[in-house]
Amino acid sequence: MSEIKPEFKHVLMPVRVILKRSVSNNKWIDHTWSVVDVLPGSGNNDSTIKPIFEDKKNDKYDLFKVETEIDLHRAEAEAYVENLGSTDPAIYVVLSPDAPDSDPTDYGVTLDSVCLSPYRIQDYEDIGEDIIEKFKLEGAIANFLEDFVKNHFKPEKFIKRKRDRKDKTDLVVEGKGDPRIRQKSDVYRAPKRNIKKN
Repeated sequence: MSEIKPEFKHVLMPVRVILKRSVSNNKWIDHTWSVVDVLPGSGNNDSTIKPIFEDKKNDKYDLFKVETEIDLHRAEAEAYVENLGSTDPAIYVVLSPDAPDSDPTDYGVTLDSVCLSPYRIQDYEDIGEDIIEKFKLEGAIANFLEDFVKNHFKPEKFIKRKRDRKDKTDLVVEGKGDPRIRQKSDVYRAPKRNIKKN
């Protein structure tokens, strides 16, 4: 595993995701999946779901682990700031159920993505086919993300728009129409009011 630093423009942070598969009470779904923990990983990224215990210890749920990476890029620093500044900073874990026309996997789902960008998760939510689990962002991963943002987020400076200076045509208050056109032929000019002064 290569060394990662928050100063790098692009970081692949190894993480280990602990998943829980529970027996569902819904007659249409056999199991439900949830995230138990997201920890710094070993760097052996294969994104394969593996059981933690070989022998089944509990009839109601099973625990699994997945070694994967969080892809951090400085171009997404604004999204990370949005995540850190929210009331509930989160790590997003995306699980994809097996598609009907593809070969079935061992557990019926695959780990699609682990990310820290709420903007990228909106794309998954728009599609609506994946299981999106939100896990609290804290500890070593949160600390690294804060350092990454400090190094790469450059807020755009607010520049107040200055009003353009008035053009000569703007100074004319009367409705004479376009001054480049002879007045007798200007059909778009405002009619002149005949106001009698007493």
